[in-house]
Amino acid sequence: MKILVTGAVGKLGSAVSSCLLAHGHQIVATDRRHQRDFPCRIELADLRDELRVYSLVEGCDAVVHLGNHPNLFSGPSPQRVLADNVAMNANVFRAAIELPLILAYTHR
Repeated sequence: MKILVTGAVGKLGSAVSSCLLAHGHQIVATDRRHQRDFPCRIELADLRDELRVYSLVEGCDAVVHLGNHPNLFSGPSPQRVLADNVAMNANVFRAAIELPLILAYTHR
């Protein structure tokens, strides 16, 4: 399965990406920053760019969306962090709805 992982370089994103790779999935990892020793190629992208998000989601079977500012102090102001996070979430969710994806959750 080809899975887009947003926020792939973060703590949770790195763990999820490694787990998915270990289970044989193909990963499209994306983040705003690069990490040299990451286990697969990282697509540098800003999720606030709605057109870029569509190109990331296209061709994927599923999305693990973890790309957001982690707290109110990670941006210039709490208002900007909230606005950015809403834009990122809206862009990823809209692209996932409009492009043919398998939206499934499997609990083992």
